Amino acid sequence: LAAYDAAQAGRVADARQLFDGIIASGQLSPDRQAVMYQARGVLSVIMGEPALALADFNAALAIDPDFTDAMFNRGVANRDLGRYDEAVADFRAALALEPTAVDALEMLADMLVASGRASEAVEVYDRAIALVPDDGNLLVGRAQTRLAAQDFTGAIVDYNSAIAVLGEHAALYVQRGEVR
Repeated sequence: LAAYDAAQAGRVADARQLFDGIIASGQLSPDRQAVMYQARGVLSVIMGEPALALADFNAALAIDPDFTDAMFNRGVANRDLGRYDEAVADFRAALALEPTAVDALEMLADMLVASGRASEAVEVYDRAIALVPDDGNLLVGRAQTRLAAQDFTGAIVDYNSAIAVLGEHAALYVQRGEVR
């Protein structure tokens, strides 16, 4: 499909224009139409137009209410619009259908921190790390979240674990040292 090729080549505006034509054609099955809305929404997010993206993700979900990619990406658009509570709801909805979606768990945790719920975010990171225990980025995220929740000992433990997984990175030592 030319629209996907254009997106892969970094020609995002061209890709979105091609998706516009595909969506307007009216020749797609409902499931395929939902996929096209979702794809165009992703391009709008990339182009820094989350409000346009939100409309496309809503259109995709109107066709297929269980379309987890559209739920997840609507959460991203809501985040970009500063609508953290709506983003939290979107990531939770995606996780209700795909409870092992680590990317959704990480985004949910980030939105919980942004909305002042760091302790709850630590629990979400716990779920993600239980699924992927050697993911150093998740360990760093949980360390930073524990710091926000005033759990200094837990933050140091997570920084130590992240260093063990990711290797010796000066930034991790600095972050850990700032906690001490």
